[in-house]
Amino acid sequence: MHQKRFTRSHRFAVVAAATTAALLASCSQNTVEGPSVEERASVAASKAEAAAKSAAEEARVKSEQRRQESGFGQSWPRTIGTLSPTGERIEVTLDAQPTRIIALGGETLAALLADGAPVVAIVTGEGEQLNRDVEQQAAAANTEILTAADRGKAAADTAADVVITTAQFAAANTPLVEEVAGDRPLIIADAEGASWQNLMTTVANPAGKITEATSAVADFHQLVGTTAAGVVSPAAPIVAVAPTTGGFTVLGEDDPMIALLRDVKFELPENTGEGRIVDAAALVNTAKHGTILLLAPNGEVDAALRDEVNAVDNEEERPTIAALAVDPIGANLFSSQRLLEELSAQFGAQ
Repeated sequence: MHQKRFTRSHRFAVVAAATTAALLASCSQNTVEGPSVEERASVAASKAEAAAKSAAEEARVKSEQRRQESGFGQSWPRTIGTLSPTGERIEVTLDAQPTRIIALGGETLAALLADGAPVVAIVTGEGEQLNRDVEQQAAAANTEILTAADRGKAAADTAADVVITTAQFAAANTPLVEEVAGDRPLIIADAEGASWQNLMTTVANPAGKITEATSAVADFHQLVGTTAAGVVSPAAPIVAVAPTTGGFTVLGEDDPMIALLRDVKFELPENTGEGRIVDAAALVNTAKHGTILLLAPNGEVDAALRDEVNAVDNEEERPTIAALAVDPIGANLFSSQRLLEELSAQFGAQ
């Protein structure tokens, strides 16, 4: 048996190789880079998504608790937990499903009509303006539109089984609410801070339209998913409302239209502002290199805004205007559906 013998040079080579390998491993460990910008953004997005899911679950649990407390889905007669005009929690019993409802406030009207409820009249608050899409739905449903000045007519001449409104409207219009309701059952929906979807399901209980509300909300969520899969976000979109006397309103983060645009994957800036009002020049300067999504009920671009855009000499900086025939007054099913239709028409993938 022969033993392999190592010479001094062999041993030196082995030691050198081992040393080199160790140095390389050490250098490799010392030069490992931290997370990339993309990785950090991904982690942040995951945390944000988890926080959103947690908040959504908490809201769902609270909503379910409110449903149970309000007698949600009971057979008729149905005892409903509600609020008095002054804010105390009370119970109101409805003997049968209503066939004639008076809605107080545009928000309530939109929710009831979206549920398919039989609304015979709407009384608006002082200075309240109805959403254009809701007005059209009211006309189709033969709902009489009355202003605060006409509340006496609603109180004395309009037959109804129940009067329904929201806590916010009742707090701001207590005398009107009490006069119109009179001796009729009054339901004040306690949906403070809730979405229009939650309001739909809340008022569906006294209206006897729970199945219809649930189906309509589910269909809308499906439409959101379909739209998200079929549209391509324009470059750096800024969302503004057609001008009033004060100028253009740049929608803020808390606006439901902004939330809906994010739901369909539009790449809005992280901070859209806080509903600030700007003139045409300031709006164009903010939107350079990007796109102005102009919510205009008539679908037309304001002349002053078009002039300001055309005055930008550098074509690369000149923003694009996309006029969307959407009325931003009051979030509701109908205007949200219209926004999705407009986005599909103008930004659908070719």
